[in-house]
Amino acid sequence: MSLRGSEHWASAELLDRARVSESGLQTGDCSLLIRDVQVSDGGQYHGYMILDEGQSGTETRTGTGVFIGSVKLLVFDHRSVETKHPGEDLVLNLFTPRSMSLFFQSSNSSEWEMLWTRDIPGPGMGPGSRVQMDSVKNRLLLRSVSQSDQGIYKVLDLDGLTVSSTRLSVDQRENTRCPPIPLCVSPCVCHMPSESSIPCVSDALPSSCILVGQKPSRPPVSLCVIDI
Repeated sequence: MSLRGSEHWASAELLDRARVSESGLQTGDCSLLIRDVQVSDGGQYHGYMILDEGQSGTETRTGTGVFIGSVKLLVFDHRSVETKHPGEDLVLNLFTPRSMSLFFQSSNSSEWEMLWTRDIPGPGMGPGSRVQMDSVKNRLLLRSVSQSDQGIYKVLDLDGLTVSSTRLSVDQRENTRCPPIPLCVSPCVCHMPSESSIPCVSDALPSSCILVGQKPSRPPVSLCVIDI
């Protein structure tokens, strides 16, 4: 990207994503800000200052101006491991509007299958598809996973570079975990004609306190219920 007075120029890859603060230039800050960083943005960045004709200085000059400095940018794809139970949904973040497709490799196969592409309808990608796009949160939802959905899910950008990689395992064991109910440490005080819920402090996990309405011959009973 280059900036000269009111003139700006940026390569097609950085168009609308890169800028230099004009107010910062007045104080010598030539920092380049890149929004929505992509894998293809990785590399070496060199900064130069173009001097006007007649301007002199003692800095080392090159054929393109005065060298300021260089920065090496490394960009890595997002990686995660997910474990789900049969019937649960898998959420796959797209991270960037430039994510274009989703591919799947089953744990029992070496082949890659395309499950979704942005703005390009394909087989099994209609309203009834198990892979649904959440445009508001920029993510994909794989509905009701099963054992056959185990494997690797890759989100690719327009250049075919990996934005994210998720390995899914499906646990066939029933999800019957029932955590113990901790006792309240701090007393919960409120006046109520019926059942109500107020904040409470517990030694165990973050919880909420439920006060059961008072019976004629008994004081209020305080219970802590874990938020799951």
